[in-house]
Amino acid sequence: MMHRRTKQALALTLAAGAVAALPAGASAKTWKAGTTDPTGDGPVPGRDITDVKFRYKSNGSVLFVVTTAGPIDGTNADAAVGVSLGATCSKPLLSGGGVFSQPDPTVFFTIKGKKLGKNRKGEGEITNNVYTLQTKQSAFKNWKPGCFAVVLLDPATADSATPTVFDETGEIKIKK
Repeated sequence: MMHRRTKQALALTLAAGAVAALPAGASAKTWKAGTTDPTGDGPVPGRDITDVKFRYKSNGSVLFVVTTAGPIDGTNADAAVGVSLGATCSKPLLSGGGVFSQPDPTVFFTIKGKKLGKNRKGEGEITNNVYTLQTKQSAFKNWKPGCFAVVLLDPATADSATPTVFDETGEIKIKK
């Protein structure tokens, strides 16, 4: 299970915003990771994480691709997706998320202790049963990530300190 502070940071991320398409960078050190999540542990297929892929480049580029067991209803904001990235699992450096129904944005924040930094523009997209979240920001440069997590939340409770969680990956250590 995710730490309470990580869940709260993910919930706060979903409350803010601005959307922008950002290009990927070149020649940077890259960290990649992925995991599968058990099928059937979410309440319905569109709210059940089955696969997550992650990529971070030291130029500040971040990408999360979250696959669910079934179609996602983006028009009705079937679920809010939240992500976190940290040097360790207990100390996240970045939080991000989006609901993807218009006009809800995808945003990312730096995390310093218990404080979120200013919101940073991101891009989010739903295609069938895949959420894609990405950004490239100078504030995210030159990290050495060691852990990430993904959670699907009820959009109606995403802004609260204790949001309703549909499914989560738990904390995933990034192998060096």
